[in-house]
Amino acid sequence: MAIDVRNVSGRRDVTIESYDDILRDAEQLMRGGKIRSLGNWTAGQNFEHLAKAMDVSIDGVAYTMPLWMRAIARLFKSWFLNRPFKPGFQLPAQLENDFGPSHCITDEEGFRLLKESVARIKSTDQRAPSPAFGEMPESDWIKLHCRHAALHLSFLMNE
Repeated sequence: MAIDVRNVSGRRDVTIESYDDILRDAEQLMRGGKIRSLGNWTAGQNFEHLAKAMDVSIDGVAYTMPLWMRAIARLFKSWFLNRPFKPGFQLPAQLENDFGPSHCITDEEGFRLLKESVARIKSTDQRAPSPAFGEMPESDWIKLHCRHAALHLSFLMNE
């Protein structure tokens, strides 16, 4: 049975301000022994999901949000990028392949993918338009990925 992640208590307080912070936190989890997830995804699935989001920000995605959703997203972009993300957002089905995690991925494989994606995003200036916000400066992409990572990593802890 799926966990309603909006009501999970005991999550870690995670502050992420850079791509290096994302890797540092994930690496600490990996070095700390068995990782317990308070949500529905394993550590490997969370790491892979974060990696996919970074890759999509470089390569783009075929999906475009409906105009009315893009308009609302752009109105609240600053608010969205400068506050912690709230748990419970459901990916639209059209984005599941681009962002959703694999069902059977090990923590080690997910961590490897995350390390590769962080190295890739740090090594290129290429960015695709966001499906929600359109063209964004690098500073906004960093905020988006950092807030996203803080949310997902907050559900993971060592036993």
